[in-house]
Amino acid sequence: MQVPEGWDLERWVDVATTLAQAEDRSAVLSAHGLDEDGWAAIDAVFDAQISAAIHEDTAEDELAPALLERLGKAQAAAQARHATAAPLSFEAFVQVTRAIVASGDPVRIFEETRITPMTFAQANMHWAKVMSANPALAERFAAEIAKPR
Repeated sequence: MQVPEGWDLERWVDVATTLAQAEDRSAVLSAHGLDEDGWAAIDAVFDAQISAAIHEDTAEDELAPALLERLGKAQAAAQARHATAAPLSFEAFVQVTRAIVASGDPVRIFEETRITPMTFAQANMHWAKVMSANPALAERFAAEIAKPR
């Protein structure tokens, strides 16, 4: 199988990592001009290459170790990018937090907003760290939370 134009191992790993963490796969795929069938075709190409590299028996073939090394580096880079990214925008985090505070019912708010408790917890950790280093943002957050809903 041929690698589709515009795709390389690093891009495939980045999109796969994003999809693994996504609540809305179709939005991620759409951002890359794909649907599930298009992604499945691209995924199959890279899966086949990696499978062949893993099962390569000849030590003379330098492609297999090089591909696996690139795969490891691409996975580490994608994970690092996603680890530092905010799971929710600041505005979305403020809105969900305000709704939880106002209602006292986080389960209902998570259902209504389609945000998982894990995503909210990750956003909370992210924005708490950012606000601890940025007092102006912390003040803005406090002012937003204090507003009536």
